[in-house]
Amino acid sequence: LGTTYWPLSRSAPLLDQGDVGRCTGWSAVNCMNTTTYYGERRKLNRGRTLGPVHGDNLYHRATELDIWPGVWPPQDTGSSGLAVAKALKESGYISEYRHAFGIDHLLDALMLGPVLVGTTWLEDMFYPAKTGEVSVSGQPLGGHEYLCNYVNLGRYDRLGFVTSWGRWGKDGTGRFFIPIEKFDGLLRDDGDVTILVGSVM
Repeated sequence: LGTTYWPLSRSAPLLDQGDVGRCTGWSAVNCMNTTTYYGERRKLNRGRTLGPVHGDNLYHRATELDIWPGVWPPQDTGSSGLAVAKALKESGYISEYRHAFGIDHLLDALMLGPVLVGTTWLEDMFYPAKTGEVSVSGQPLGGHEYLCNYVNLGRYDRLGFVTSWGRWGKDGTGRFFIPIEKFDGLLRDDGDVTILVGSVM
């Protein structure tokens, strides 16, 4: 019981993907910009943090590698955690990637570092409370990829996330929270968890 938190580095930019569906590439950048990921210290780009250009490049490559037709640009087709993990490995940012299956595996993975998650995004989730809590309710509006970098077991029983929507969420930092029980439901509804392992740079 307790809290595990993998914060973004102080030099990490606040990402805002705008109206482009590049959440896979930009959430990958957020993951790369944590102070550590999956139990290993970052050694990315010779110590420099990654930014929007890296996110766009990763999203572009992910749309080439995924199973759906169309490549961004010009076609904004979205992509997947698997495809962006392939792009990260191909670019040398990680040595391998893995997947967690179910909420218990996700919680185990978070003990070692942050992970990427992809779930359905529901209408009411767009409107977080001042505390950063979002309501997992409303009509489904499509899928979204975001970073999971926080877990509290015991007092709150919740997970914490970072999305790439600029000054949104708790204190305008992009952070938000979902009770573990509610996120379990999102995960069961065709959600996925991608674990990025090691750095070779």
